[in-house]
Amino acid sequence: MTESEWLPWYRRKHFKGKITEQEKRVLDSYRTKADHPATNYEELPDEVQLYISRIEIELHDKKKEIAVGIWLLAIIFPSFFVYQAFKGNLDNPTYSYLFAAAFFFYGLYRGWRDWKNADEELFPTAKNAPSPTLEGIRQEWEILHLAHLKRVKREQNNNE
Repeated sequence: MTESEWLPWYRRKHFKGKITEQEKRVLDSYRTKADHPATNYEELPDEVQLYISRIEIELHDKKKEIAVGIWLLAIIFPSFFVYQAFKGNLDNPTYSYLFAAAFFFYGLYRGWRDWKNADEELFPTAKNAPSPTLEGIRQEWEILHLAHLKRVKREQNNNE
């Protein structure tokens, strides 16, 4: 989503939920208002804000740890094959070198991509992107609101 227009969770390409276009328009109407009905991050008590921030930072660190692990595997695993091919323990060392190079470069790319995605989640660069915390609070409110609307509609249909 770098350098592109930010979209709400229910308008993104990868969203696979069962929300009708009418329900999306209802959510859009809340999003276009100056004050979204969901609680703002600043309205939460300080200890709750600190707790949420700590969880976000811990999740960010875990995702970066995974990226570093991928980088380490991208170095260690291919080096084993290169060593075995160099010592002559493998029948066809050419394929071992090719496999090691492919695994190495794929691992570097994958680790770089995971590292970049972890940063993008915590510090979005898309235009008009809200903070991940605020977006998470709004998303939870909107999901509960849609569930409430569906329950009210179902109860009205049952009463008729």
